[in-house]
Amino acid sequence: MRCCWDTFDIETGARIIAGLMLTGACLTVLSVIGNASNPNMTGGAIAITICWSFVQGTVSSLVFVAVKQHNAQLMVPMLVFNIAAIVVLAIFDIIILIFALNTKGIDAGGVVIILLVPAIAAGLQAWFFTVFRKCYKYLKEMESGGEYGTV
Repeated sequence: MRCCWDTFDIETGARIIAGLMLTGACLTVLSVIGNASNPNMTGGAIAITICWSFVQGTVSSLVFVAVKQHNAQLMVPMLVFNIAAIVVLAIFDIIILIFALNTKGIDAGGVVIILLVPAIAAGLQAWFFTVFRKCYKYLKEMESGGEYGTV
C-alpha cells in the first residue's frame, strides 16, 4: 500500500509524518519555554500549549511503536488526536471570524491571512488523518494474517 503521492509505502509515510509531528511538538515546547518571560504569554496559554505538545509527542511516538510491532490499536490515539486537532482548528477559525466581524476598522486582508493559517493547518491534519487511517487499516489487515486489500 502506497501513500504520499505514491512515493512511500504506508508505514514509511506514517513514520515520516509522525516524525515531523514529534519534531514540531518538541520545537513548540522549546519555543514556549524560551518565551515564557514574554508578558503576552499567560500561564494558561503556556500550560495548554505544553500539554497539547506533550500529547502530540506521545501519540506521534506511538505511531513508531505501532508500525514496528504491527499493532493497529496503537494507531487509535493518533487518529483521535487528528480529529481533535481538526475540531480545535475549526473552532479557532470560527472565533477569529466572529472577532473580525465584530471589530470595527479591522483590515479585511489581514483577517483573510489569519483565517488561512488554521484552515491550512486543518487541511494538513485531515491529510495526516487519511495517511494514519490507511496505516491503521494496513496494520489491522496484517494482524489478521491477510494481505492488505485482498478482502
